[in-house]
Amino acid sequence: MENEAIFYVGQKALIEKDSKVLILSDPLFGVDFPGGKIQEGEEDLILSLKR
Repeated sequence: MENEAIFYVGQKALIEKDSKVLILSDPLFGVDFPGGKIQEGEEDLILSLKR
């Protein structure tokens, strides 16, 4: 049997510059902060956010 992930771990970033905050707009899901899933074995959370 293939090893399947039971759950995913995600992270979000609060990016502020010149008193403005980056917010993403998606027509299906509304507004959100940038982020994504952390890959298995990934240890550096800053690098995973940059990815």
